[in-house]
Amino acid sequence: MNSLVPVCTKVDQAPMQAKCILIIDDDPFARRILRLLFESEGYVCKEAEHGGRGLAMFEQHRPDLIITDYMMPVLTGLEFLDRLGKKQQRNVPPVIVATGCLNHEMKTQALQSGARAVLAKPYDIGEIRALANWLLNAESSIELTTHSTMHYQ
Repeated sequence: MNSLVPVCTKVDQAPMQAKCILIIDDDPFARRILRLLFESEGYVCKEAEHGGRGLAMFEQHRPDLIITDYMMPVLTGLEFLDRLGKKQQRNVPPVIVATGCLNHEMKTQALQSGARAVLAKPYDIGEIRALANWLLNAESSIELTTHSTMHYQ
């Protein structure tokens, strides 16, 4: 059962349901930093210690964004992406892959596997915050663009 927390941005606005971020990392300290960052931004955060647990958490909570480590026991970030894509095929939320040993080949593999972005660890807090906010809000922007009608003269 997904626990949703009402969030109000202005007094005169109706409450909105907080978006959920799933954080998958075998390092509890890395998970905690991201959870504290995003909870302070008003998001609901769920945590998993490896990709296998991440898949179960995905099924249970249906997050709006996933941030996953690249190297983990049980399932790596790429294996997680592969299984998520095969399982879902549609409505896969954006995924950010993070790694402590970023190289061109790893970045290419992650992007080809469906990641929207690949970031180096340690995190640049401003960068990951801006990227997550953009990805979480891009869907509504895309929907508006998709449903609008263009008129040409």
